[in-house]
Amino acid sequence: MPSDERVFTLAELEACNTPDNLKVAVRGDVFDLTEFADRHPGGRKMLELAAGRDASILFECYHPDSDRIRPLLQNYKVGRLADPPAGSLPTYPPPSPFYVDLKKRVHAYIRRESAHDRQWTHGPTQVGRFLLITALIFGFLVAAVRAESWLLC
Repeated sequence: MPSDERVFTLAELEACNTPDNLKVAVRGDVFDLTEFADRHPGGRKMLELAAGRDASILFECYHPDSDRIRPLLQNYKVGRLADPPAGSLPTYPPPSPFYVDLKKRVHAYIRRESAHDRQWTHGPTQVGRFLLITALIFGFLVAAVRAESWLLC
């Protein structure tokens, strides 16, 4: 830890909860995400909801592949959170190896399955589905018109 690293008290962190001063703590490190908020893929609002707080659990829940994101997050590190008085904050144990492995497996599964699902909504298959649905609608309309004209005779 660098000796010139700023140490934030909980009260100082809690004061950083505005759109112009948006800081969060993750696992004891404090990050200023004010400049990043508009580029956050989950939207500025998600960061504003976490501003001024220990967002460790939120970060880990919403970022299943957090190992990839941590290097980006380090670009916004401005200090660390001072050790709070005992009992003043809930403390979160580091993720267990089981949880880390499970999270990686679930993330890989979702990535693999979402790629499989895209074949039904993108590319040539989508055009085929559109043509099939259009042909069915046209067929029903023609059948309805013919049935109506047959009934009138």
